[in-house]
Order: sequence, then structure tokens, then C-alpha cells
Amino acid sequence: MSFHREATFFSVIAPEILAIHQSTHQANHIYTIKVHPNDTTTDLDIAIERQIVKTIHQYFPSDKILSEEEHADTTIGNGRVWIIDPLCGTNNLSRNIYLYCTNIALAINGHLVASCVINFMDSNYYWSVGTGVFEGNQPFVPTPALPGTTIDVDLGTTAKLPLAMKQKHIQIISYLQQHTDYMLLSLNSSLASLFVALGRLDGIINIQTNPWDVCASSFLAQQLGCAVCALDGSPWTIDSPGYIFARTDSIKHTLITACRAVAKHS
Repeated sequence: MSFHREATFFSVIAPEILAIHQSTHQANHIYTIKVHPNDTTTDLDIAIERQIVKTIHQYFPSDKILSEEEHADTTIGNGRVWIIDPLCGTNNLSRNIYLYCTNIALAINGHLVASCVINFMDSNYYWSVGTGVFEGNQPFVPTPALPGTTIDVDLGTTAKLPLAMKQKHIQIISYLQQHTDYMLLSLNSSLASLFVALGRLDGIINIQTNPWDVCASSFLAQQLGCAVCALDGSPWTIDSPGYIFARTDSIKHTLITACRAVAKHS
């Protein structure tokens, strides 16, 4: 199956989104506050989502859309479904911290076949339709492995979780601190997942997520040979509640072990 039209769509939409961001992010305002006070939608979230949806309708008028802000009730089943997070890391954006991204993925019959992640920190985009990963219009060259191991533990996820899940997350972090020499951090954005795919980070563990947070970077990570799995080590799917990405099998097994150790004593 050819995805030439999807590749063309990425080459069109990504520069449009970068241009919208460049012209409006400094004058951005909170559009709405959701359940948690740090979980907000801004004017820029809405503008980017609407531009993506408009362009999808132009290129693929019969496709369905699942998107965080205005199309969150769409189900992922049979057929073609675009899975979108217009801005992942909105809290960072509102604080002028350039750690946020736009995620766009395409699933056909529940399986990912293409994706694009726009990284505003680099003013660049990374995409694939299953025939290699590209940085803009050039083939992507992964970052060489660096000394040490740096893992994102995604603390931003936990603020909205029930207490039992917060405690589980704390226990996983505690296990890694006691049993490894990993450096732990949290970018509070799925940009960290992209950075694992690109080789800038060595792994990420996220205990609760939505499809729009992870699908785009998951496809890129798998295309680049990263290990991607569910928290229990089973194959990751779009429906998995959490995920692990790792640059090596050794790191993957350590992160799975941490999750299993906590689950065993829960």
C-alpha cells in the first residue's frame, strides 16, 4: 500500500503549523481550564487543531478524526482514523518553556501506518509512512549513543491520577533510584517520547496516557528500532494504558522489571 499522499500531507501541514506557532505563540491565551488547573487548552491548541482538521478534510475527506480538544469522542476501530494532539505540553507552553510538540498519526483498522511529530524547540518535524524516518525533507540520522542512561518518568501525567496510581508511580521511580544508576527527569510532554525515538533520551516510562499522546512517537520509535511495549512487557497497542520506550533491550527489561516489582507488592 502506498502512502504518497500522506507523505505530501505531512510536508504541507507541518510548515503550516510551525508558521501558526511562530506568529501567535507569544500572544497565546488560555482558552479553557479542564478538570485539573494545570490542564488547560489555549488559543494555540485550538488554532492548530482546526488547521490540521481542515487540511485532513481537504486531502482525505472520508477519514475519521480523533483529536484531544474538539474531536475527543471518536472511537478507533475499522477504517482510517487520524489521531491528533495539537499541543502536547500546553502547561510548558503557557510558562514559556519550549518543551511541547504536535502529534499526528494515522491508524488503519487499529494499526498505525504513518505519523508526524512537530518539535517547536527545533522548529522542525519528523515523519514516516513506513519507509524510513525523515527530518523535514531529509532522511533522519539518529543521535549516536551518549555515556550514561537518561530516562523520562513523566511526572506531568500523575497530577490527574487517582492516589493509588500516584503511589504506584512513586514506587516505580523509587525502584529505579535504588536499583539503577539512571538519571531520571520529566519533560512533562510526549516530546520526551520523540526524544527517545531520536536518540536524545534513552527511555521513557508512562503509566497512564491517551492515544493522541503516544501514537505518533510510537510509530517513529518503532521505525527507528526502539523497543516499544506495554508496562507489563506485552506488545504495545493503541489501547494500552501506559507504555515503555527504550533505546536498548537492556533498558527495556529494567523498566519492565521496575513495573513488575511494584505490581507484585500492590
